[in-house]
Amino acid sequence: MKKITYILLLVVLTAISCTKLDMDPKSQLTDQNAYQTKSDLLGGLSGVYSTAGCYMDGLFKVNESCTDEAVVPARGGDWKSIDLQSLHKHTWTVENGEINNAYNNLSSGIAQANLFIKALKGSGLTGTDIDIIEAEARFVRAFHYYNMIDMFGNVPIVTDVVDPSNPPSNNTRAQVFTFLETELKEIAAILPATSDVGRVNVNAANFLLAKLYINAKVFTGTAQWDKSIEYCNKIIDAGVYHLADDYKSIFNYDNDNSPENIYAFRDNATTSTWGSGYYIHFFTLHYNQGPQFGLTSGGWNGFSTTKSFYQKFTPTDKRNYIFLVGQQLGPNGEKLYCRDGVTPLIFTPEYTTAEGIDNASETDGARVLKYIPGGAGPLYFLNNDFAIFRYADVVLMKAEAILNGAADPKGATALGLVNSVRARAFAAGDPLRALPSVDLNILLDERGREFTWELLRRNDLIRFGKFTAAWDMKGVSEPFRALFPIPSQQIGANKNLKQNDGYN
Repeated sequence: MKKITYILLLVVLTAISCTKLDMDPKSQLTDQNAYQTKSDLLGGLSGVYSTAGCYMDGLFKVNESCTDEAVVPARGGDWKSIDLQSLHKHTWTVENGEINNAYNNLSSGIAQANLFIKALKGSGLTGTDIDIIEAEARFVRAFHYYNMIDMFGNVPIVTDVVDPSNPPSNNTRAQVFTFLETELKEIAAILPATSDVGRVNVNAANFLLAKLYINAKVFTGTAQWDKSIEYCNKIIDAGVYHLADDYKSIFNYDNDNSPENIYAFRDNATTSTWGSGYYIHFFTLHYNQGPQFGLTSGGWNGFSTTKSFYQKFTPTDKRNYIFLVGQQLGPNGEKLYCRDGVTPLIFTPEYTTAEGIDNASETDGARVLKYIPGGAGPLYFLNNDFAIFRYADVVLMKAEAILNGAADPKGATALGLVNSVRARAFAAGDPLRALPSVDLNILLDERGREFTWELLRRNDLIRFGKFTAAWDMKGVSEPFRALFPIPSQQIGANKNLKQNDGYN
């Protein structure tokens, strides 16, 4: 897989440390000398795109660990972290380092996009191609802001390189929503109808608008289901994407041209680096696993799923390939063992120890390996592209809006839409292939099965009113947990920031 060539600004852009939104990145490059050609701009743009790498690390840890879909238990002294275990229990505080890392990742991405856009405007380069490149950078910035409004609510809107002596204050969640709505509509008017793999087009902007509107009731207090359908239909009518016939193909190592990938993070096993590569597979695999998947190293034996989430999948659901349970085997079919060399490596959906999340065994919890390693030669990072926006979500967002009372001008039904996605997960003739009926609870479960470990579960649980409910190793939590706190480290660096309710 080839990424857009990294030139000129890549080192500057990727070397900037993660910090607060009012960061002042330093560079020897100026607005006047940074870019001389379109090729230079594409190099800088590649660096902006690379900031979405945090989606596979910092954001994954926070957004998945706080749901019923993932848990990071302490396994003896390994993975023993108040920050991680408190995420699943919903007992995190303003001092949580993982939440601060996620805030840093997003704000750093915004700052890098701002730096690039400022330099682009100062370059003197003009033309339609230049406008598109700027719109792509604005899109990446908007995507980071979407995650900020989802996770933190009230955050500063910053669209320029900030004077450190005058740090910004919070905007309200409603103001950030309006900013995103306006920004994405402007971007959509500039982006092309299609694009090369690795670059976004108008459908990505329309997808993010549909996602913004499906969350409008949570983000602003006013539902906008009809608008979500409107933007879903724009993507459907474009005819650029469609449901893949084979679910597993969406996540294969050669998924560059998956018909579902509207916005994907390009990955490359030979050129990826820490912070910009996909390595969730190492989060979940056991220390003695790896070679059977062509990997150069064993896993870190951390992340697993809960028993109740694992049980949402029926045996004939093809999507359950993602789970590793039972006796694990080596590359030649040999039995694998735990680190003691004696205990068979048998993953169980149950958490068998009395302490559960606070002291699990090496084998507790089904592991999730959705993106299967593959390709030429041994791997550390993956060749698989990570699907951030995919077409199945368009179909299921539309079904959700209909279930919430919106009318589809095309006359689609929620049941028909859900079953169109579900069909490929079951063999022809399987009585479970088509659901007889659908409601919001059924749809939430179906979204869980379809998008496991794709960083949608937290957002879905909140929107469906289930996020504070009790589940495995977690009791009922307070309503304010639907937003993370503004980390204390951020407020300490910028006294203009205001803490979210419930965390004072």
